[in-house]
Amino acid sequence: MSFRLRPLIIAFSLTAAIPSLGTAQAQSASHANGLTAFWPLDSVDGKRTFDLVRKTPLRLRNMDESNLTSGRHGRALTFDGQEELLSHTYADSPFLPISQSDAFSITLWVKGTGPGQADKRIFSEGSTKQDTPLFNLGTDVNGQNKRLDLFIRSSNGNTPVSHRQSRRAVFDNEWHHVAWVDINGSARLYIDGVRDKTDFQYDKGHLDLNTLSIGGILRESPCCFFEGRIDSVALWESALTPTQIGALADGVLPTDLGKAPPTLVGQDSAKKYSLLAGSPKAEGLTLAAQVAGTPPFQFQWHHDGTAIPQATNRVLRFDKLTPEDSGTYSVDIRNELGKAAAKVAGLDIKPAYYRLETIPIPDDIVLEVGGMDFMSDGRLMVATRRGDIWALKNGRWNRFARGLDEPMGVCATGANEIVVAQRPELTRITDTDNDGKADLYRTITDRWGYTGHMYEWAFGPVQDPQGNLWGTLAYWFFPSEQYQQPPYKQGDVANLLRLGYIKPPTDYTPNPKTAYRGWCFKVTPEGDFIPWSTGLRSPNGIGVSPAGEVFVADNQGEYFGTSPMHHISRDAFHGHPIGLLWDDRFSGDPTQVPIEQLEAEKKPAAIRFPYGAMGQSISQPVWDTTGGKFGPFESQIFVGDQTKSMVMRATLEKVQGTYQGACYPFRKGFQCGVNRLVFSPTGQLYAGETDRGWGAVGSEPFGLQRLVWSGDTPMEIAEMRLTDSGFALDFTKPVRRQTAQPSGNYRFTHYRYKYHRSYGSPQIDKETTEVAKVRVSKNRKTVFLTLPNLVPGKIYQLDVANLRAEDGSRLRHSKAYYTLNRLKQTSLE
Repeated sequence: MSFRLRPLIIAFSLTAAIPSLGTAQAQSASHANGLTAFWPLDSVDGKRTFDLVRKTPLRLRNMDESNLTSGRHGRALTFDGQEELLSHTYADSPFLPISQSDAFSITLWVKGTGPGQADKRIFSEGSTKQDTPLFNLGTDVNGQNKRLDLFIRSSNGNTPVSHRQSRRAVFDNEWHHVAWVDINGSARLYIDGVRDKTDFQYDKGHLDLNTLSIGGILRESPCCFFEGRIDSVALWESALTPTQIGALADGVLPTDLGKAPPTLVGQDSAKKYSLLAGSPKAEGLTLAAQVAGTPPFQFQWHHDGTAIPQATNRVLRFDKLTPEDSGTYSVDIRNELGKAAAKVAGLDIKPAYYRLETIPIPDDIVLEVGGMDFMSDGRLMVATRRGDIWALKNGRWNRFARGLDEPMGVCATGANEIVVAQRPELTRITDTDNDGKADLYRTITDRWGYTGHMYEWAFGPVQDPQGNLWGTLAYWFFPSEQYQQPPYKQGDVANLLRLGYIKPPTDYTPNPKTAYRGWCFKVTPEGDFIPWSTGLRSPNGIGVSPAGEVFVADNQGEYFGTSPMHHISRDAFHGHPIGLLWDDRFSGDPTQVPIEQLEAEKKPAAIRFPYGAMGQSISQPVWDTTGGKFGPFESQIFVGDQTKSMVMRATLEKVQGTYQGACYPFRKGFQCGVNRLVFSPTGQLYAGETDRGWGAVGSEPFGLQRLVWSGDTPMEIAEMRLTDSGFALDFTKPVRRQTAQPSGNYRFTHYRYKYHRSYGSPQIDKETTEVAKVRVSKNRKTVFLTLPNLVPGKIYQLDVANLRAEDGSRLRHSKAYYTLNRLKQTSLE
């Protein structure tokens, strides 16, 4: 266990013993025990009225002694709703603003009507510097009911609470006691000593406040003046207990409030944490109870009932959590009047199989990653969409090249040489004098032409074992004179525009030199450009397998109901017809070819990634060739997703000459869209990130992160394979037989996506299939599932429940998705 004690982070609510005041000594004691200010409001000294604790003055604005009237305790002040309020402006006050204290209470008596008083304030903290930051208790914002209204607005304009109201009446022209108790946003409202049922919890942030006011708001433009009576306003740097609030509501003055034993506030049950060791949330975790009562307190923390040595402070903070830290954490709290105990948290800390690390980037580098590769000397070459090539080694960044046209790939081809796919060409870039900066740029090929449109990307290159370079070209328009607008039905165009599709301008004349849009191409070591296969859409990912075969990850859209990964073969047609315009075997209008004919010619995708569940804009596939340095998935494929900011895993097999296989969840939570992946020589998976183009989940617009294997083997479905009677599931660990044997633990759903011109597709022909038989292998690492029927052309989604490894660990990911193109021939047995 690794923990340390730190200053108060999640505050304990502390309330004070308050004897009756009347002497300086009594006032000092009250202040020490939590009562910060108490304005009886029963006397006026010129234009001021004072509190009994620190003599803090409230200034009477447009008010005087004539505003004194009968109150709940003696006299009170009445407000006419016409620019009358009490205010205090502070700079270095040790207790104000009260609403920014970790734990505080506000109590007062109020009498006034609610209907007809729209958004009037009885207590407020604001700023004379700007009108934005506010903490307010007042009437209904529309003046239509008798309820109390809470409004909090941060200095940046965010509203953690926007006019949340009590259920009980406050403004009905009767005296009511109001108590607000707040512990870092864990807040409760009491009316006449009874807790209101409204949930007032909120995310507490910093407010730049410098005024306190009663009966209105004092800010740049004073406003919101209340009409009615207010009496006995008290502020507390502590959370009052329900018993103390009940005593105040029964008529006890704040200065006469007695001591209280520890009372847990808002501790209905222990909070549950399920965290991955090594993750940001598992570092610096802080546990604390919310407790009210009279200090001083004594604390003792326990782990699974055993006292933690030296854990006797208010807060328990962990530096780094490990699986050994799992369990229940509780705390005992004592003062001179009694004790309380609470289970504060239950921790389930899972092993950090893959640690996500963020690589620091200098402030002056905009690293919207378009490509990555490692040089033989260990330099990571990063191409940015702004046109730079940066080299990173040992934490130092050096600009290798600049001035390129949105490179969307980089391939290291020599000691000081890279090849980059720019929009208009494939370029070889060399550092001839070995000074770390490129000085020679040579065009390898520019056969595809370029018009300058935003969607004319060139992706790649990657290099096969024979030295050939491979790349892909995105299409965006229909490049012949008869296609000045996309050939969709009018309704389809309207739907595409709604989804954010940008059609070409009506006056656009396509450049006749533009060619091979939607193609995968090959460039030989001699520089020959060979159009290899067509039917691609927006093929943002290209990779070469260890066997030297090329695969392309494409993106969902028209003709592609979900994102596919294609196996590239000579003269193959992958599904999108526009590239047929440059196919010598085809003539005519590709959009007029019947969809049935296109489907008959289409080579099935090796893997289809279900939209949403397995990404949304898949990117580069890379193979794990690290020799086991990245865990138990050697030779498998890792695929990024630009929109969902995640990395997935995939496996392939060849059935009757056709590639097919499964994809699996692997890791979410990247800071930005994962556009490029590359394995380092030391076996770490680097992710180059950008949110430009498709948008992305995450907090950053770009970045560079890496996944590092801890050495611990996770319990996962290593591979889902086809058999002649169903599927075989290989696991990374031996399974516990009694959890693997029940057929009900495996649920299959199969569906497909419609092949049509429209954008995307829902899942169609969706059915469920029961598992007929389960067999566990002798080594308990493979489970064979027999299904009554298998349907080619479907995606088989598997959901596994209740399965455990022999060592007790659960599956980290319980889903797999198999693209079934071909069936295995039935054995003769």
